[in-house]
Amino acid sequence: LKVRGVAPAERRARAEEALALVRLPGKYERRIHQLSGGERQRVALARSLVMEPAVLLLDEPLGALDERLRLEMQRELIELRRRTGGTFILVTHSQEEAITMSDRVVLMRAGSIEQVGAPRDLFASPATEFAARFMGVENVLRGTVEEADGETARVRVGDTTLVGRPVGDPLRLGRGAPAFAAFRAEHLRVDAGTGTNTVRGETRPGLYKGSFRDVPFVTALGELTARLADESVALPSEVFLSVAPGHCLIGSVDRDASA
Repeated sequence: LKVRGVAPAERRARAEEALALVRLPGKYERRIHQLSGGERQRVALARSLVMEPAVLLLDEPLGALDERLRLEMQRELIELRRRTGGTFILVTHSQEEAITMSDRVVLMRAGSIEQVGAPRDLFASPATEFAARFMGVENVLRGTVEEADGETARVRVGDTTLVGRPVGDPLRLGRGAPAFAAFRAEHLRVDAGTGTNTVRGETRPGLYKGSFRDVPFVTALGELTARLADESVALPSEVFLSVAPGHCLIGSVDRDASA
């Protein structure tokens, strides 16, 4: 602000306003070496905001913050963008931040665009295996296409056929083509009996995560994870697992999804 010729009184007022916005009220007189790492991160954000830019590039701005403050700053940044009407370009490795804070997501992979869309689209319908893994889909399997049309696809994984919803380029889902099947842990039903997309599983110890627990199962398809809301339910050593075709995404495999 000083370089741009802003008067001293206005400089201080605008600086204190920016500091208050990033939850650092009363820290105007502090030197930068007197601040914690998280506070320094917020000062850097305040420096950018005080200039009221039309486009603001944020390169992982919340990485050094603790969980509570990070969630608060997410809300602050969303509200700030709405108030200013500017464009925020947020670079992040967190799929949770991308979904929570964005109107539009560009998923990058090795310098190329993997998928573009609204957060809900990427979360519900990741078009590639890489996108599915990045968006946190717990169960991703590889197999071979048996048949596919515009609404349904069948993929063979080992000795089991899974029926699902095609995603990505349907032209790549020709018979015999390599494909992936992906479904989230919360969509894997336990003790569902026989039927479409059903497999027997051997129960392994679950991982408690507060409001739910993730339980792995050894199956003919490989290890699958189910998310159970009721922590008190004791599971038998063997169960039947199934996923509805509408929740099972099937797409083509073209590159190493770990790249």
